Amino acid sequence: MTSEVMGIVTRNAPISISHIIPPLARQGYQWQRPENKDAFEEGMTALLVLSQHGVSTQYEHYRLMLSDLVAKDQADRVYDIMLEEFDYNGRWFHLPNPPGATAVHPGTRQALMNQYVEILEMKSTSSTVFWDVWLYMPLGQFDRMVPPSAVQSIARLDKHNIKPEYWVADKQQIVQQAPPRPLLSDPLLCVKYDRWFVSIAEWL
Repeated sequence: MTSEVMGIVTRNAPISISHIIPPLARQGYQWQRPENKDAFEEGMTALLVLSQHGVSTQYEHYRLMLSDLVAKDQADRVYDIMLEEFDYNGRWFHLPNPPGATAVHPGTRQALMNQYVEILEMKSTSSTVFWDVWLYMPLGQFDRMVPPSAVQSIARLDKHNIKPEYWVADKQQIVQQAPPRPLLSDPLLCVKYDRWFVSIAEWL
């Protein structure tokens, strides 16, 4: 199936599956990476076959997959801009849980509100367990100063008319049943598209 035909199919999908297709894809999304586009077209082809056979139990799986591909491509675009124009090689993180899933504090097992944990290493002693993690939070929740050099990265993306969610990844050490404590590491200013994070700046 050619890209032109896929575009027509995507915009005129059967009502039974039209709600599964990401809105950007229905609006003629311009792909950044060919491999993302190829994977999306493969998924759409499979989804059409499933819809013709009435296999609706697969729809939610395909909704997540197609949305994830569009989000990844948007993050790829940001990564490519920062690398090509500013020689910044961003760090990636992909949330393992579906959108809307709640992150859990590894020490207390309590839910984290609008924050996510990427566990880097777990260590233990005879008396306790602790984790080195990246703690992701919306930029508006980060209460330490973000320096002008990092804020300039936001302005750079503004010039490209790119308006993502901005988050901060802060490296911390979480000790079982104790408040987290920051590690001596550069926080990362990130953009977030659905389950995809990519950093655009870091600072001491």
